[in-house]
Amino acid sequence: MSESVYKKLKLYGIEGLVHLPAYVPPITKSIRNKIKRKYTVFFNIWKVDSRKSVTVYGIDLLIEIASLYPDIQFECFVSSEKNLRLLYDSINQRKVKNIEVVVGENLVSHFSRADLFLRLNRDDAYGVSIQEALDCGVPAIASDVCLRPRGALLFESGNLKQLKAVFERALSLPRHTLISERLSTKYHLELIDIYRRNLGR
Repeated sequence: MSESVYKKLKLYGIEGLVHLPAYVPPITKSIRNKIKRKYTVFFNIWKVDSRKSVTVYGIDLLIEIASLYPDIQFECFVSSEKNLRLLYDSINQRKVKNIEVVVGENLVSHFSRADLFLRLNRDDAYGVSIQEALDCGVPAIASDVCLRPRGALLFESGNLKQLKAVFERALSLPRHTLISERLSTKYHLELIDIYRRNLGR
C-alpha cells in the first residue's frame, strides 16, 4: 500500500500493518555503452493533459535547462500520444533543438544509454522512475515536492537556479559518487515473505 493509505489506516487504529513501497526493481541490467557519444539526459512524463501539464511536469524547466546546454542530448519519454502538440509547441517556442520526444517506449530498457535522469515535477508522488534510474546505475535529479528515493539529487521545486546548480554538480562528479547514497530496494522480497507467512508456506 502507499504511504498515504498506510497513515490513514493507522489513524483509524488498525493494527498489524506493514508499509512497504509498491516497487519491484527492474530486471534489466544497465550495461554501459562504451562507444563515445553525446552526454545524454532522460526525462519522463505520463501524458500531456493540458497546458497545465507543462507546468506540473516541469517541462518548462526541462526546456530552460536544455537551452542552456545545447551540446547535451535530452530525451523526453512520453507514455501517451495524447495532446503531444502542446509538448512540441512548448519546445519549438524556445527554438530548442536538443530535445527528442520518445513516445510509447519502455524507459527502463533505455537506461543503458543515459548519463543522467531528471524528474522535475511540481506535483508528484515519490516517482518510481527515479528509483528505477538509480537501480540501473543512472544518477537522478528530482524536485523536493515530496518524499524521494534516497540517493536522488534534490532541488527546490520550481527553482531553476537551484536546478542549474545541481545539474552542474552532476556534470562535474563521477557517476559512482552521484549514486553512492542509494539504498537497496528489494522490498518485493519482504513482501513475498509476508505472503508466505500468511499462507503458511
